[in-house]
Amino acid sequence: MAAHAAVARLRARGFLSCRAQLCSIRRGVAVVSTRGNVNFPFFPSAQLSIETPRNSTGGSHGKDNNQGCYDHAVALLARAPVLPKLVVVDLDYTVWPLYCQYKTLTDSPTVYPEAVDVIKALAASRVTLAVASRTPALAVAKHFMEKLSIVEYFSHLEIYFTIFAKTKHFTALKDKTGISYESMLFFDDEAKNLTSARKLGVNAVLVGEGLNLKALEEGLVLLPSKG
Repeated sequence: MAAHAAVARLRARGFLSCRAQLCSIRRGVAVVSTRGNVNFPFFPSAQLSIETPRNSTGGSHGKDNNQGCYDHAVALLARAPVLPKLVVVDLDYTVWPLYCQYKTLTDSPTVYPEAVDVIKALAASRVTLAVASRTPALAVAKHFMEKLSIVEYFSHLEIYFTIFAKTKHFTALKDKTGISYESMLFFDDEAKNLTSARKLGVNAVLVGEGLNLKALEEGLVLLPSKG
């Protein structure tokens, strides 16, 4: 299989350690998990998603079955006593393990293993979705979202660079949607972005290994106390 061969080539060239394992293949994207450092200057023609554990909340639930992850997310949302009226998602190191500003339109996107399924489950549960990203690479970000077939799930795209966290992004989202900050749920990998959002009243979750089932569950717990 091409994905297995691509991983073998990366190991042979020293770009992946022998501990790197091919976890699964999702939508033609090979998902690779490694416990060591990854050092390679390019992504090969075979699309690879390199999942590198980071010290933070979040984590893989070990679900190689794509449908299983989606179903689990839908079940979590169905059991939640209160759903957010707006879920706001960061992109870099939240949906994908990379910075868009260092990529080009010729690159293929990588993706965290559970991120797309969580997004699809939220959309299926009729939760409005928005992006709040500080990347200066708008064209690349939108290109990657289109390649992953997720752009259609988002009603609002606030993608532009700001120096001071994402207060501007959330002000714009509140003005455009009419949804209160207290009814929003925000996922991001940077603590400063969460701090500024929380000051506005937004429910915020720090992700450590991308948007996943654990982060979703943590976020849903925040909502009942604020209604």
